[in-house]
Amino acid sequence: MNRVLPLVILSSLCLAQKPAPVQLELMTYPEVYSAIHEQGKTTVLIFNGGTEQRGPHAVLGGHTFIARSVADEIARKLGNALVAPVLPFSPTDAFVKPQWPGTISVSTELYTKMNEAVVADMVVAGFKNIVLMGDHGGGQKQLEELADSLNAKYSPEGVHVLYCGAAYTKARDDFRPLRRMANPCFYVVSDQKKHSQLFLGEDPGRWAQTTYVQRS
Repeated sequence: MNRVLPLVILSSLCLAQKPAPVQLELMTYPEVYSAIHEQGKTTVLIFNGGTEQRGPHAVLGGHTFIARSVADEIARKLGNALVAPVLPFSPTDAFVKPQWPGTISVSTELYTKMNEAVVADMVVAGFKNIVLMGDHGGGQKQLEELADSLNAKYSPEGVHVLYCGAAYTKARDDFRPLRRMANPCFYVVSDQKKHSQLFLGEDPGRWAQTTYVQRS
């Protein structure tokens, strides 16, 4: 009994210190309502991922996994934001081939409509700043154009719709110097996304398998 009690207390403290979720899909609607109207979390991030082949070493859902993790971190750093469920599909027609099974592509029209529908529901929910983002290269132009259009539509209601291209372009550009490294002992992957998978993967070596990417 004397040994069990400290463990119970320690477990309770760990649970109490666990940060509150910022992802809508992990919250109840009363929690979301409270976050928006009582805690000032009036910004929502709509992050688009993707499901596609990205080389024999990388799992198909890499864009989605990275987007989910990055969005969570951004929301926590902002302090006034929540995260909509990450959309796992993007325009990627070039990769829909028999030799690359598992890739799922949506048209740019459908992609735009999906994001437009999510934005409309976030407006109804009470968010005042809605940010469109994408981890996948395909669809960036559509997100930017949609943000401009919807911002004009909703601004009279006090709602702003924004496009954040830095989530894709800045991360890519900041990583470029590392791609020029010539150290043969260093695992070099084609872009920063694969390195992100190595870092974020819950099962080391599974999300991005280094057996395929080691330089000789």
